[in-house]
Amino acid sequence: MNLAHVTRKFLVSTAVPVTLVIAFAAPFQFSAPLASAATSDLSIRRDGSAHYSDSTLSLRASSDSPEPTTHGAQQQWAVHGVLASALVYQLLTLTVDGGEQFQGYAGGVSFPGGAAVWGTLFTDDIQRLYDQTASFQFNAVGPYLNVNFFDRHGTLLGHAQLGGVSSVIGIGGGSGTWTGDVA
Repeated sequence: MNLAHVTRKFLVSTAVPVTLVIAFAAPFQFSAPLASAATSDLSIRRDGSAHYSDSTLSLRASSDSPEPTTHGAQQQWAVHGVLASALVYQLLTLTVDGGEQFQGYAGGVSFPGGAAVWGTLFTDDIQRLYDQTASFQFNAVGPYLNVNFFDRHGTLLGHAQLGGVSSVIGIGGGSGTWTGDVA
Protein backbone atom coordinates (compact mmCIF):
# COMPACT_ATOMS: atom_id res chain seq x y z
CA MET A 1 0.00 0.00 0.00
CA ASN A 2 1.31 3.41 -0.87
CA LEU A 3 0.89 6.52 1.26
CA ALA A 4 -1.83 8.03 -0.94
CA HIS A 5 -4.01 4.93 -0.54
CA VAL A 6 -3.54 4.91 3.24
CA THR A 7 -4.35 8.62 3.46
CA ARG A 8 -7.49 8.28 1.33
CA LYS A 9 -8.61 5.34 3.46
CA PHE A 10 -8.12 7.48 6.58
CA LEU A 11 -10.12 10.36 5.06
CA VAL A 12 -13.00 8.10 4.13
CA SER A 13 -13.14 6.55 7.59
CA THR A 14 -12.75 9.73 9.67
CA ALA A 15 -12.94 13.15 8.02
CA VAL A 16 -15.87 12.55 5.68
CA PRO A 17 -18.18 11.13 8.41
CA VAL A 18 -17.20 14.05 10.67
CA THR A 19 -18.23 16.44 7.89
CA LEU A 20 -21.60 14.77 7.55
CA VAL A 21 -22.19 14.81 11.32
CA ILE A 22 -21.30 18.50 11.50
CA ALA A 23 -23.52 19.35 8.53
CA PHE A 24 -26.57 17.49 9.84
CA ALA A 25 -26.12 18.34 13.53
CA ALA A 26 -26.06 22.12 13.02
CA PRO A 27 -29.00 23.75 14.80
CA PHE A 28 -31.58 25.23 12.46
CA GLN A 29 -31.91 28.47 14.44
CA PHE A 30 -28.52 29.55 13.03
CA SER A 31 -29.74 29.58 9.44
CA ALA A 32 -29.85 32.89 7.58
CA PRO A 33 -33.07 34.85 8.02
CA LEU A 34 -35.41 35.01 5.06
CA ALA A 35 -36.00 38.33 3.39
CA SER A 36 -39.31 39.92 4.36
CA ALA A 37 -39.81 41.41 0.88
CA ALA A 38 -42.48 39.97 -1.38
CA THR A 39 -41.35 37.34 -3.86
CA SER A 40 -42.59 36.67 -7.34
CA ASP A 41 -43.36 33.38 -9.04
CA LEU A 42 -40.16 32.68 -11.00
CA SER A 43 -41.73 29.71 -12.79
CA ILE A 44 -43.82 32.03 -14.98
CA ARG A 45 -42.00 32.55 -18.27
CA ARG A 46 -42.16 36.04 -19.64
CA ASP A 47 -42.79 36.47 -23.36
CA GLY A 48 -41.43 39.37 -25.33
CA SER A 49 -38.32 41.41 -24.83
CA ALA A 50 -37.29 43.33 -21.77
CA HIS A 51 -34.75 46.09 -21.36
CA TYR A 52 -32.46 46.09 -18.38
CA SER A 53 -30.01 48.66 -17.13
CA ASP A 54 -26.33 47.70 -16.82
CA SER A 55 -26.73 47.09 -13.09
CA THR A 56 -29.70 44.70 -13.40
CA LEU A 57 -29.14 40.95 -13.24
CA SER A 58 -31.31 38.66 -15.35
CA LEU A 59 -32.56 35.34 -13.93
CA ARG A 60 -34.02 32.60 -16.08
CA ALA A 61 -35.64 30.22 -13.61
CA SER A 62 -37.37 28.09 -16.24
CA SER A 63 -34.15 27.24 -18.11
CA ASP A 64 -32.43 23.90 -17.50
CA SER A 65 -28.96 25.27 -18.23
CA PRO A 66 -27.11 27.26 -15.60
CA GLU A 67 -26.86 30.99 -16.24
CA PRO A 68 -24.13 33.02 -14.60
CA THR A 69 -24.75 36.38 -13.08
CA THR A 70 -22.27 39.06 -14.02
CA HIS A 71 -20.63 41.79 -12.04
CA GLY A 72 -18.17 43.89 -13.98
CA ALA A 73 -16.18 41.63 -16.29
CA GLN A 74 -16.51 38.48 -14.16
CA GLN A 75 -19.19 35.81 -14.26
CA GLN A 76 -20.53 34.46 -10.97
CA TRP A 77 -21.60 30.83 -10.57
CA ALA A 78 -23.27 29.18 -7.57
CA VAL A 79 -21.14 26.34 -6.14
CA HIS A 80 -21.27 23.89 -3.24
CA GLY A 81 -18.80 21.34 -1.96
CA VAL A 82 -16.88 19.51 0.73
CA LEU A 83 -13.38 19.95 2.15
CA ALA A 84 -11.90 17.08 4.16
CA SER A 85 -8.68 17.61 6.11
CA ALA A 86 -6.27 15.11 7.68
CA LEU A 87 -3.73 17.58 9.15
CA VAL A 88 -1.29 17.70 6.17
CA TYR A 89 -3.49 16.19 3.44
CA GLN A 90 -6.74 17.66 2.13
CA LEU A 91 -9.41 16.60 -0.35
CA LEU A 92 -11.59 19.29 -1.98
CA THR A 93 -14.70 18.63 -4.05
CA LEU A 94 -16.58 21.60 -5.54
CA THR A 95 -19.57 21.42 -7.87
CA VAL A 96 -20.85 24.25 -10.03
CA ASP A 97 -24.66 24.11 -9.81
CA GLY A 98 -25.70 22.68 -13.19
CA GLY A 99 -22.07 22.41 -14.31
CA GLU A 100 -18.91 20.43 -13.75
CA GLN A 101 -17.30 19.08 -10.57
CA PHE A 102 -13.78 19.84 -9.33
CA GLN A 103 -11.82 17.22 -7.41
CA GLY A 104 -8.49 18.28 -5.95
CA TYR A 105 -5.89 16.76 -3.65
CA ALA A 106 -3.77 19.15 -1.60
CA GLY A 107 -0.93 19.26 0.84
CA GLY A 108 -0.82 21.91 3.52
CA VAL A 109 -1.29 22.48 7.21
CA SER A 110 -4.79 22.54 8.69
CA PHE A 111 -6.76 21.27 11.64
CA PRO A 112 -8.22 17.83 10.90
CA GLY A 113 -11.93 17.78 10.19
CA GLY A 114 -14.34 18.65 7.47
CA ALA A 115 -16.37 21.40 5.88
CA ALA A 116 -19.67 21.52 4.01
CA VAL A 117 -19.61 24.77 2.03
CA TRP A 118 -21.58 26.75 -0.54
CA GLY A 119 -20.95 30.08 -2.21
CA THR A 120 -19.92 31.79 -5.43
CA LEU A 121 -17.31 31.03 -8.09
CA PHE A 122 -15.93 34.10 -9.89
CA THR A 123 -14.28 33.72 -13.32
CA ASP A 124 -13.86 35.58 -16.60
CA ASP A 125 -14.44 32.41 -18.65
CA ILE A 126 -16.02 29.26 -17.16
CA GLN A 127 -14.97 27.04 -20.09
CA ARG A 128 -11.35 28.18 -19.79
CA LEU A 129 -11.50 27.44 -16.05
CA TYR A 130 -12.86 23.93 -16.75
CA ASP A 131 -10.28 23.19 -19.47
CA GLN A 132 -7.10 24.75 -18.10
CA THR A 133 -7.17 24.32 -14.30
CA ALA A 134 -3.99 22.55 -13.24
CA SER A 135 -3.66 23.57 -9.59
CA PHE A 136 -5.51 25.24 -6.74
CA GLN A 137 -4.81 26.91 -3.42
CA PHE A 138 -7.17 27.23 -0.44
CA ASN A 139 -7.45 29.35 2.70
CA ALA A 140 -9.81 28.04 5.38
CA VAL A 141 -10.80 29.94 8.51
CA GLY A 142 -13.65 28.12 10.24
CA PRO A 143 -16.86 28.93 8.38
CA TYR A 144 -15.04 30.78 5.53
CA LEU A 145 -13.21 29.10 2.63
CA ASN A 146 -11.40 30.76 -0.29
CA VAL A 147 -10.24 28.62 -3.25
CA ASN A 148 -8.06 30.00 -6.08
CA PHE A 149 -7.70 28.10 -9.38
CA PHE A 150 -4.58 28.38 -11.58
CA ASP A 151 -3.46 27.15 -15.01
CA ARG A 152 -0.12 25.37 -15.56
CA HIS A 153 1.67 28.73 -15.83
CA GLY A 154 0.37 29.98 -12.48
CA THR A 155 -2.18 32.37 -14.01
CA LEU A 156 -5.29 32.89 -11.88
CA LEU A 157 -8.32 31.49 -13.74
CA GLY A 158 -10.94 32.08 -11.06
CA HIS A 159 -11.67 32.01 -7.35
CA ALA A 160 -14.45 30.76 -5.10
CA GLN A 161 -15.69 32.50 -1.96
CA LEU A 162 -17.55 30.01 0.25
CA GLY A 163 -19.12 29.77 3.67
CA GLY A 164 -20.64 26.93 5.61
CA VAL A 165 -20.28 24.54 8.49
CA SER A 166 -16.60 23.80 9.04
CA SER A 167 -13.98 22.78 11.56
CA VAL A 168 -11.09 23.31 9.12
CA ILE A 169 -8.59 26.10 9.73
CA GLY A 170 -5.49 26.18 7.55
CA ILE A 171 -3.92 26.64 4.13
CA GLY A 172 -2.85 24.33 1.35
CA GLY A 173 -2.55 23.74 -2.33
CA GLY A 174 -2.33 20.99 -4.88
CA SER A 175 -3.61 19.71 -8.18
CA GLY A 176 -7.05 18.85 -9.44
CA THR A 177 -9.33 18.61 -12.44
CA TRP A 178 -12.87 19.44 -13.50
CA THR A 179 -15.04 16.58 -14.75
CA GLY A 180 -18.55 16.31 -16.11
CA ASP A 181 -20.60 17.86 -18.87
CA VAL A 182 -21.64 21.47 -18.99
CA ALA A 183 -25.42 21.64 -19.30
